[in-house]
Amino acid sequence: TDSSTLVIGIDVSRLKHDACFGTKNKIFCRKFTITNDLFGFETLEEKINSLCIEHGFKNVLLGMEPTSIYWCCLNEYLKSKNRNTCLLDPISVFHNRKTLKKDNGKSDKKDAYAIFDLMSQQKFYFPTDSSLQSFSAKLVMKNWMNVQRSITSSKNRMRSFLSLVFPELETETEKISSNKFLKFLHKFPTPLTIVSLSEVDFIKKCTDELKSYKENELKEIYSLSQTSIGVCLSEETDSLIIRKMVEELEYMLKEEEVWLKHCYQIAILDNGYDRVKKIKGLGDRITTGIMLSMGNYRMFSNATQITKLAGLNLVDKTSGSSINKPSRISHQGNHDLRYWAYHGALQVIKYPGPFQSLFIKKKKSSPGNGSGKRALIAVSDKLIRVIWAILKKGGEYNTEYNPENNKK
Repeated sequence: TDSSTLVIGIDVSRLKHDACFGTKNKIFCRKFTITNDLFGFETLEEKINSLCIEHGFKNVLLGMEPTSIYWCCLNEYLKSKNRNTCLLDPISVFHNRKTLKKDNGKSDKKDAYAIFDLMSQQKFYFPTDSSLQSFSAKLVMKNWMNVQRSITSSKNRMRSFLSLVFPELETETEKISSNKFLKFLHKFPTPLTIVSLSEVDFIKKCTDELKSYKENELKEIYSLSQTSIGVCLSEETDSLIIRKMVEELEYMLKEEEVWLKHCYQIAILDNGYDRVKKIKGLGDRITTGIMLSMGNYRMFSNATQITKLAGLNLVDKTSGSSINKPSRISHQGNHDLRYWAYHGALQVIKYPGPFQSLFIKKKKSSPGNGSGKRALIAVSDKLIRVIWAILKKGGEYNTEYNPENNKK
């Protein structure tokens, strides 16, 4: 930015946006409010044009925080007018805002000025992703992850209720999302529905209708149901609750498969998909999750930025007794990318290679409790760095592993 560039910081919100106009050395308008609609966007464009004509600006740069999804429509409108836009780090804006004078709390509208101030100092802003395809992929990914979280919540609720009604099935609840177990629960949701039949009839009915349990398994379940210590609210209520939970979980599992298919179809369009899958342990689900969570990997210039994007960068405590504690990851980043990196790490360490070697090395050198978890985090970081390098540089993953190459 220089004196020939009009700098505009925009604080976006659900209904209205506030803008601050100026240059590196001068402020023209500290607060200019527009509505979040076409009329408001056109008003902003008219204001920009009038300032450019009045002061002879050759360039215009607009910046905003990526607040939820509220910034997207404005950004697309500005792009249609060939305006240069950028995004600012929300944490940097927050801390910069606290350094400004007369800060009277969040109700004091100074975020637009805080954004403008950082831009005029040429700090903490980066270009927006210009690809609508990439943005749509993020939305599809978000829906997929939301369904996954709903599945986890539903499974936990079902597991808790089954522990109350039929605690003897605790070992089976580990397979609570399996088709086999869900069909069984829908047919026999409580111990009373099982013991209402004779053992012979129970086994015959399961064999005819479910066909997935072995006879010895069914005999054990029947025996457990006869001596169950489960709490019975009422047979009708217990059966209704469990069957509804089963139906809910089955529906969400089908939805999850639909969203996974959509995400996979987007991910395979990238030429690097097959190269990433050459890493042993990565299937379609994890590869798709990592690639879509990473977004537009081309905009990152080095692997350290990917580490920060995932929130896997290490931070130290700088005051109090906490300075004596080991470094921890920041968690300030893309939760979905961190999730898939961790689950990818769980898979890749099963196979001989650099990831398994790193896991063993970090686990041995990591002090105290939690060494395995810290080692997995290190592997997660390395995994997304390797994937980013494969995608960015267009190389092939070397599947040949020689342990001697890792010795120093």
